[in-house]
Amino acid sequence: MQRDLALLIKGDYNPRRRHSESITRA
Repeated sequence: MQRDLALLIKGDYNPRRRHSESITRA
């Protein structure tokens, strides 16, 4: 589970989403 959290923090959890969207979500 920690692995998923780390990916979420990095913003790479959803590669389909745009990079800007990941930053906004963070």
